[in-house]
Amino acid sequence: MCRTVAEAFEGQGLEFMLDVEQRYDRTQAQRVSAGLSELGFLWFEAPLLDYDFDGYAELRRDQRSRRHRVDMIPAGNWIIDRHDVARGIAAGAWDRVRTDVMSCGGITPARDIAALAATHAMPIELQCWGYSTSQAANLHMMLAAPTATYFEQPVPYAPFEYGTLNPIRTDSAGLAHAPKAPGLGLDLDWPTIEAATSVVFEIKP
Repeated sequence: MCRTVAEAFEGQGLEFMLDVEQRYDRTQAQRVSAGLSELGFLWFEAPLLDYDFDGYAELRRDQRSRRHRVDMIPAGNWIIDRHDVARGIAAGAWDRVRTDVMSCGGITPARDIAALAATHAMPIELQCWGYSTSQAANLHMMLAAPTATYFEQPVPYAPFEYGTLNPIRTDSAGLAHAPKAPGLGLDLDWPTIEAATSVVFEIKP
């Protein structure tokens, strides 16, 4: 599949990444990473369990001998504590740090992880897959992180834009732009959301 995609879009200036959701053992991951290197893929996401720091470090050592190196990157929603991220960095497990504002505890912890990545001169990749509100939170975090690169967006768009009047869409050049309104910058379709609501929790002081 990867070879077919790479050949079909060869010469069009596109970067390719593969995410396999922590499904491979070390032998499988090494074989696939070698193939991705030959095809010029940018990164190999979650080939192993996120906590297999030694396995990731082994994959990275294998890549050092190759003409084109494919970066190793974790899933980003399993290791959610900055201390565990620091352990992974110290073990030489990844080429890029991966996290998600929605799973690591919010914007402040995500900033701490981004700062940790920057301290080690590593790119930080925000996992933006999800609904518009989570995409917006991660996009704002990306724009505040000096080593962030790619904005991730699920397709087809519509199912993930439910209840949002001004969802984030990449433009024709493939760029995502920060919303200009206050807060996360999204206008929510409250009548639509309320019509689909089955349970409401109210927090009283």
